[in-house]
Amino acid sequence: MLGLAGGWPGALLAQQLLRHKCSKASFVAMFWFTAAANVTMFIVWHSGLLTSVVVSSELPRL
Repeated sequence: MLGLAGGWPGALLAQQLLRHKCSKASFVAMFWFTAAANVTMFIVWHSGLLTSVVVSSELPRL
């Protein structure tokens, strides 16, 4: 829950309510890129796709 309050959802809320850092196009573009990356990794992590990739790419033991 703290991630939702202080992470990118909290930053989005602050941008909208307080008009904080909403005029710099480069910041807004990077913000949405990191938010999309965060959501993508959350979905990959919880879908189990990441586990199958990590397990199949391990090196064999000698």
